[in-house]
Amino acid sequence: MAHPPRGRPAVAGTVGALALVALAAVGAWAEVTAGTAPRMVALDVCVGLALGAAALLSPVPVRQRVLVGGAGAAWLLASSLPVPTLHQAVLVLAVGWFPDGTPQRRLRAVLVAGGALAVAGWAVLVTVTPAGLTLPAPVMRGGGQVLAGTALVTAGLCAVHRRARPVARSVFPLATGLVLGGFLLLVGVSALAALRPPHPATVLVGWKVALLLAAAGHVVAAHALTRAPGRLVRDAITQHRDRPATARATALQAVLADALRDPGLRVVVADARTGRLEAPHGSHVVSVDGRPVVAVTTTSPLLRDPAVAGPLDEALGQAARSFELAASREDHVAALRRARSRLVATDQRERRRLTQRLQSDVLPDLAGATARLTGLSAEPQGDALAIALAELRHAQEDIAALLHGSLPYEVGGGRLVEAVSQLVGSLPVPGSVEVAGTVDGPVEVEGAAYFLVAEALANAVKHAQADRVVVRLTGGRASLGVRVTDDGRGGADPSGSGLLGMRERVAALGGTWRVDSVPGGGTVVEAVLPLGPG
Repeated sequence: MAHPPRGRPAVAGTVGALALVALAAVGAWAEVTAGTAPRMVALDVCVGLALGAAALLSPVPVRQRVLVGGAGAAWLLASSLPVPTLHQAVLVLAVGWFPDGTPQRRLRAVLVAGGALAVAGWAVLVTVTPAGLTLPAPVMRGGGQVLAGTALVTAGLCAVHRRARPVARSVFPLATGLVLGGFLLLVGVSALAALRPPHPATVLVGWKVALLLAAAGHVVAAHALTRAPGRLVRDAITQHRDRPATARATALQAVLADALRDPGLRVVVADARTGRLEAPHGSHVVSVDGRPVVAVTTTSPLLRDPAVAGPLDEALGQAARSFELAASREDHVAALRRARSRLVATDQRERRRLTQRLQSDVLPDLAGATARLTGLSAEPQGDALAIALAELRHAQEDIAALLHGSLPYEVGGGRLVEAVSQLVGSLPVPGSVEVAGTVDGPVEVEGAAYFLVAEALANAVKHAQADRVVVRLTGGRASLGVRVTDDGRGGADPSGSGLLGMRERVAALGGTWRVDSVPGGGTVVEAVLPLGPG
């Protein structure tokens, strides 16, 4: 988006710079004529021009620049007019209303404006004191410094914003108010208490150096603020990169609203899949490669400043690209999970088919052969037949063991509870099934849950020598929870083939899995399976 033209601000800046130079020349001539030392004259001119340069070089709203430049102009006017403390009143406003040049809250605005008016009023009172109105000498010397110092400290405190981002927004006015105000308070209290004050020349030099530092600090803080929105956007994208797209957009909006100081700010991001952007009328639109990707609707004047908008647009463009990459990654992950889910479902169907064939074709034949051999083994020549009979019975036991962990029938639609209850009921140790919520999931999810329970129960009885097992099924709107607890000897190895198979089965559906097996403390196997792909 093209930034607004800077013609008027440039002309205003040029006029302001020429006016300050003229004031500096007039003030320098007045001080030289009055016999002021050349070094002090040069230092006075440097302070005024430094404040003016800070106003021109600081990328802040015009109102703030006017305040800082006004402080410089008031300082230079004091060389030729009897207004020595007028610049302090303007500084109070510049510090308390940093960085926009406008008050942020009503109470703080009243405190800052009241302090500035008090300082200006004191300057007028001392300058145009009516005949016959006399003030004690200590009050004349120190009253103004104490008043100005208190106003500056109050302005610095009022400029502090809780949870302000970036920190320069609060650090600069706080530090400036405390340093300048503290300096004036120290000098003023010394005068009021009739203590031995520092030499006037030393005080003036110290005050001028403090003003020069404040001017430099204003430029540094202002530039930090212009870079802050873009930096905060990049930090927010990095911090929330693993969150869903909606959460990332919400976090981006919150960060920008704080950085640009506009609670009503709204951010609209182009649809990462279609590329379509529905930008509200009058919004600030950011484009990447000629394609609009982000729209920001705000009343903040900062976004109209190219010094702020340039880095921010670059950061928002990077955020939009990040959103697109994240959406593409989410689509690929979802597709992968759907494919893995289909593989799991296919595996379960094949298992059921093999189970049915074993039960319908192989086991009946083995049972018949066993019955016939049992009768023949009683004959005198039955030794060889007895051996064959033993082998047949061993084969039957092996096949029965294989079928123990297979699905008794197709689960899904809530039939998991009955299947698990039958499985627990067939164990040689006491067990129970607990159900929380509504257990109702697709075939592949309930099938995976059944196999997980079967494997965990087999481990508990065969390896952990458990005396009791508990299976808990937790149904939810988006997931199915499975928890198998036993009181066996514990110490299960998570890298063992049985537990490893459980973890891979759960991972294939995009679920989470954990095992807690303390030696002597039993074993807990827990998994959460999503009811939908991705």
